[in-house]
Amino acid sequence: MHAALDNSVTYCFGIGAQKAGTTWLASYLRKHPDVHVPDVKEMHYFDALSDPTARRAYGKIADKIATLKAEGREDETSFLKGLIEMIDAPGEDHAVYRRLMTEGRGTAAIVADITPSYALLSKDDLARMASEFPGSKFIYILRDPIDRTRSQLKMLYKNRPEARADQSYEAFVDGFVSGKAHQGILARTRYDEALDKIEAVLPDDRRLVLFYEELFSDAGVGKVCTFLGIPFKAGAYGKMVHAATAPKNTEADARLTDALVTRLAPIYEQMDKRYGEALPETWKAALATVRHSKRQGTDGLAQQER
Repeated sequence: MHAALDNSVTYCFGIGAQKAGTTWLASYLRKHPDVHVPDVKEMHYFDALSDPTARRAYGKIADKIATLKAEGREDETSFLKGLIEMIDAPGEDHAVYRRLMTEGRGTAAIVADITPSYALLSKDDLARMASEFPGSKFIYILRDPIDRTRSQLKMLYKNRPEARADQSYEAFVDGFVSGKAHQGILARTRYDEALDKIEAVLPDDRRLVLFYEELFSDAGVGKVCTFLGIPFKAGAYGKMVHAATAPKNTEADARLTDALVTRLAPIYEQMDKRYGEALPETWKAALATVRHSKRQGTDGLAQQER
């Protein structure tokens, strides 16, 4: 049966959040006999359809194909060529995407596209995904807001050699703290906005929201398996995947944390309203810090006014 018409496949979309265990989740699912994850974890298909920035990333694939050809490894370029075709001529009913997602799946009933940037899609785009892939499942993982944002900033510094050559980690952090650089990072911590969209377009049985802090356990993985309707298999809970590292700088990290306490306070408050006692203990501790900081700010302002 043509992939575009294969109704025996359930699509699982891991839509984020970035730096919230999505790479570990993809690794776990790839090892599960009932799930197929393509060679490329993040397909970036749905965001590339509407976002020129995401689309430009496919230029790197053309460079990779040229390198493989030059090395006499053209037999390894088939999937990469398919990715470019997927964007340039996706075909009716996302035919090329479906073909790439299902190639090599064997008997696996579920195929997974784990692309965290999908959480930034509009509500209408998410609704189209849900409609055009009937029965598809969506997984969204929440990580402590300060930890998630800090981890992404460190990853950004680590993955930009030109940034490391031009400035120290301290200067890089100060650019963020001052509001002059890398402010887009905060959008991925706007859990309230993502949850509003997800809850508006997806019924309960098609969405799973997890806390990062519970994912690496039998209980967390059990929720994923139950949600996807697959047998439980324990995961490699002690193995971190793509952990972000950056030079240790106590002063820079302290300034970063102070700035994030202020900027992310609304997210903690909103998540407390949603989840209350269900919040992980680390979130509760951070929330207490946020509220203490707010009280100090209010007290200081009151003293100035007096």
